[in-house]
Amino acid sequence: MGIGLSFFLSRGRASQSMIDRTLMICGFLSLIGIVILLVVTQLWMGILVLLLCGGAFAHQLLLKAGHRLNAFDLILPLSGLVLGIIILISLLGTILLGKQLLSVSEQLELLVRSLFLMAALLVWCAPLLLQKKAAPTLLGIVCVLLLISESTGLHLLLQS
Repeated sequence: MGIGLSFFLSRGRASQSMIDRTLMICGFLSLIGIVILLVVTQLWMGILVLLLCGGAFAHQLLLKAGHRLNAFDLILPLSGLVLGIIILISLLGTILLGKQLLSVSEQLELLVRSLFLMAALLVWCAPLLLQKKAAPTLLGIVCVLLLISESTGLHLLLQS
């Protein structure tokens, strides 16, 4: 959905009403996502992932809209980095201290998920490290990496 919305916003000039409508749709779909997380999966891990992916997508929308608030270019990647570290620690805890024994293939899936998550965080924070301005295309890559990361090994979280 995020990729489709990014593609839609990249076509033509983005007016303020179109961005407002898009943000309202994203907010409504996020609310539906929270309800699904309450019913289906582990609440805390799902909300952390939802906040991380939502922060990256919100940063992409802000960059596409041409915002002038430089604080968001610092706050959003750093908060994403903190959330990513918390998610990585919980994934490590799942591997090492899991309630059930994980097979080698399941541990490999969690390792691949962790690698994609680290790659997404590195790409997201690269403009801060290189002291350059972030681009919407860069955040699109971050969103795709986060999507791959969170879809890998998702069935393992739904089992526990």
